[in-house]
Amino acid sequence: MADIPLPSNFYSHNLFGIGCNDQGQIGPKSKILCRELTPIDENRFQNNIKSVACCRDALLILTADQNLYFRGKLKASDHIEYKFKAIPWRNDPMFHQDAIQGLTNSTTGLSEEPEIVSIHCSTSDFYLLTKSRSLFRYNGKDFIKVDPFHLNVKIICTYLESADAFVITTDDEVYFSNAQAPFAFVNFKPSSKIVGMSCGLIHELVHCEDNLYVRGDNNCCQLGLDNEDVKVINDFTSFKTDYPFSCSNIKMVRCGNYHTILATKDSRIFTCGKGICGELGNGEVHVEKHVWLEVLTLKQRVVDIFAGCHTSYVIAEDKTIYRCGRNYEKALLINDVDNQTVFIPIKFTRKLKQIVTGSLACILEFQHFVTLLPKVNLLLQRDTSPFSDIEIKTSTDRYLDE
Repeated sequence: MADIPLPSNFYSHNLFGIGCNDQGQIGPKSKILCRELTPIDENRFQNNIKSVACCRDALLILTADQNLYFRGKLKASDHIEYKFKAIPWRNDPMFHQDAIQGLTNSTTGLSEEPEIVSIHCSTSDFYLLTKSRSLFRYNGKDFIKVDPFHLNVKIICTYLESADAFVITTDDEVYFSNAQAPFAFVNFKPSSKIVGMSCGLIHELVHCEDNLYVRGDNNCCQLGLDNEDVKVINDFTSFKTDYPFSCSNIKMVRCGNYHTILATKDSRIFTCGKGICGELGNGEVHVEKHVWLEVLTLKQRVVDIFAGCHTSYVIAEDKTIYRCGRNYEKALLINDVDNQTVFIPIKFTRKLKQIVTGSLACILEFQHFVTLLPKVNLLLQRDTSPFSDIEIKTSTDRYLDE
């Protein structure tokens, strides 16, 4: 097993992608598959990226100066964008109306300019959350304001393989939308404040301060429950069961297609569900079902976790990436294996700002490099010093208040 070699232009670009490129989401039109780290930034992004989001077929970028760009394809469009295309959101009157109704400057008393604070992707829509906590949906053609949540959105939850989307308000009310259907209220009253949520292909988990609620398909035990007892749960339900972790100690949860990954506040990693490609990280493939099991314990603080279709990623405080699962076209940044069955670490010689995982691809953003290092340093390092002088910036889209 060997880590991928770095390209010769590794130090002259900030944003790279690797993996599937069938819709132009991470590479040029001539490449259906990108088997090496491929630069996908442009001059306009140089050290200017605020946030990156992706789904199965599209990549969305928000810059620090509040410009939006996307490439790839959304379901509502038959056209594929092989280069980044600007989304002219500033020209849309709905955003200016939102600013008028939203925040005012404390000094001047005038309405502030609209500002996007986070971006999110489903397979059919982009979602934009503004500073005034209003939510907008963009389907590739038109902007639509999601009316029920004006000034009130706390958490947005989407999945990269699905058109489903969830919204949690500051009052801990939950709303759900599928494809172009309007958001509808979900009858669910949590026992305590909602901290985070994750939705997979056919299952969802809501993490509260002292409880864990689950809903959806459990045929592969992806809800963490023995499927001999529970097959499908139609409403968010809390089970008084003996989890191998305390619910009050949960830091974050992520759902994949048929598996789930969970991190605790003391940096323990648990997985459950179906592990046909090693995505459970327990050393096995072709696992049809498994309840929660501990697969990794880190000395470093965990800052983020990701669950792709058949992949799992853990990001440590020192920017080490631990990954396992299906290595489709080297999307796990591994050179010579198809399925990685245990979490293995990788650390780059450049300072990593954020990582975003797609269905079959991986996108990484690095700190801007002013001076190029000698070519001898173009190697992946597993035991370099921690990047303690960098502000941690992750791309999580389900724990906005962390």
